[in-house]
Amino acid sequence: AAGLVVSPEDGGAEASPVSVEPPQAFSEGETFDLGASPRIVCGVTSSKGKHTRYLLLDGFWFMLVQPDPSTSGWGTIKTLCPLWQVQSMVDRGDPRTLQIFMHNRADKHDSQVTLTFEDISRCLAANEHVEKNHQQLRLELMEKLVIFVDICSESFSVQIPT
Repeated sequence: AAGLVVSPEDGGAEASPVSVEPPQAFSEGETFDLGASPRIVCGVTSSKGKHTRYLLLDGFWFMLVQPDPSTSGWGTIKTLCPLWQVQSMVDRGDPRTLQIFMHNRADKHDSQVTLTFEDISRCLAANEHVEKNHQQLRLELMEKLVIFVDICSESFSVQIPT
């Protein structure tokens, strides 16, 4: 499982000291009430054609949600990845297009999705959201890593006699 490490002492699993825990758990395929969740409408092109999606502006998750046409305000999660594993890039040829690169370390599978927006400002807002939260989550991981290394170095320090 993500965020777990095997402890050689007891053969069991313990929480990783350098993981970032999501404030809310979601899963692909889950249908939920979007409520007042901030979102930006975008298009995603696949082999089956172009589809409307909501990019939910969550601080932890990169989440593309398919609106439910039969129930207003509800949607199904189609793409889900922690933002610290996501990078974005505005297309230079069409600034209404945002390339998203997802680096999933759990299954060692990288993927890419192209989002199209009605105008440049929505594309730039989506890019800013991804970049800002990506950096913030990675900073949080780095801070936890530094603390962990400090603790380890203190507990394993060897005093050299002088």
